[in-house]
Amino acid sequence: TEGRRARILVLGDSHIAADYVTRTLRTELQRIFGDGGRGYIHADQKDGYGGRRLPHFGWTRHRMVDPGEEGGAFGFSGFRLEASHAKATSDFKLEGDARVQLFPQGGPDRGVLKVSADGKALGELVSTATTPAPLSFPLDVPKGGQLLHLLAPDPNVSLLGISFESK
Repeated sequence: TEGRRARILVLGDSHIAADYVTRTLRTELQRIFGDGGRGYIHADQKDGYGGRRLPHFGWTRHRMVDPGEEGGAFGFSGFRLEASHAKATSDFKLEGDARVQLFPQGGPDRGVLKVSADGKALGELVSTATTPAPLSFPLDVPKGGQLLHLLAPDPNVSLLGISFESK
């Protein structure tokens, strides 16, 4: 239906995560229906498709396939980025995005994630919750924004992914 948004989530292996296969599908769908944005990426998807600029500071990467990670929280992508130091930061390129949606892992031992775009505060996401659960926080991005900046003032903030939407 015109004016309605459709989301397609493609789960798979490293070829999917690297955007080799999904890029072809996304390009064709965007040609037909218009560009809705990059969509969901895991929280450490690097520059290029994902947009994370190097370097980032104070984060530890966890993948569900790594030894000792059995039973952990990983979200859609089997991945999470966890603040291992106070003042952990990570930056992402904005590419005409009108909205971002952040997916932190909530729980009793989680904390606050400060989000800004081009130096302007967008919000503070509180991920503390009585029981562990993935959370979702949508935020509007100022028109023409260039850089999304994430700051975890304290350790234990856990980010599963980000969705970038242009409409």
